[in-house]
Amino acid sequence: MNPVRARKTSLASRLLLSSMLLLAARASVGAGQNLAAPHLDLTVVGVDRATFRCPEPSSPLDRPGEAVVFVPQDGDGPVSVLLDWAAASRPGSRPAGRIQVSDACSEGLVHERTGRADPAVARLPLRAEGYAVYAVATPGVPESAVLVPDAPSVLDADGSTLVFLGFVSPHGARSADGLLLSEAARSAEADGRGRTDLAPLLEWTGSVCYPPAEAGGRCAAAGDPACVAEPLCCADADSDGVPEWCHPLASPEARAGLDGPLTCPEAAPGEPATAPVVALCRPHRFEALCLVPELAGRLCSVGADGSFTMRVRLYPAPTPP
Repeated sequence: MNPVRARKTSLASRLLLSSMLLLAARASVGAGQNLAAPHLDLTVVGVDRATFRCPEPSSPLDRPGEAVVFVPQDGDGPVSVLLDWAAASRPGSRPAGRIQVSDACSEGLVHERTGRADPAVARLPLRAEGYAVYAVATPGVPESAVLVPDAPSVLDADGSTLVFLGFVSPHGARSADGLLLSEAARSAEADGRGRTDLAPLLEWTGSVCYPPAEAGGRCAAAGDPACVAEPLCCADADSDGVPEWCHPLASPEARAGLDGPLTCPEAAPGEPATAPVVALCRPHRFEALCLVPELAGRLCSVGADGSFTMRVRLYPAPTPP
């Protein structure tokens, strides 16, 4: 997918409001709140750009049932999934409660009849507070690799695991750690309201790190030149040699040469203690979630031909106090 160029907003008040809403949404992740509430569903499908034939753009009112958008499965070139913020009282609209797709194909997938290859577009109920965005985890074998940064997860009312991807609102999109990824762009097609690009939340920037017991076979032995040594502070509560989570050991001394003793800060009350680990890590930048193997096994159903399916949910973000 395309690299995202984060831009600073010219309105400080808008940034402050978005930050407050993000904190409220992230608080709901940790507390497990709102995940039994009604939500919006969107399915993202990766397809072969050479053989796939796009359905022609149409009115959202002509597309009952499941909301599906298609993206190229190879991850090359720009991809956009634009969200129109449509008021529930819009004349002729269906009752709020689902996403309505008007153009199911993103860039890179050409409409055979018209020759168009523009962004996918979907309409969702307007909500000033925005939505917390999750991917529904797929059943599979637990990965021994550690993601840095890790993606927080919670359970829904049915026991399904949901992985928090970030936050979308009429002001833009923010990552799970609060980084502003894109601002909403005004559009005549959206009746003057902002369009928010969901695509940055379908990408991942971080490192896949292997603990020392796994690193030789998973990274170095494969001759992967992208793997680099990273000092991390890791928590291994069950002492099985596979950390539950890690974060970078960011001291200048640790980054300088890895020669001196590595120390981790004391754990906060109620938090597990961490220990220093030098792991081999493979960095990724703005890569489609379903193209990072360690994430694909967790979030995506991947076919033998490279196609993939990812189920996305949008939960109403809580109103900040």
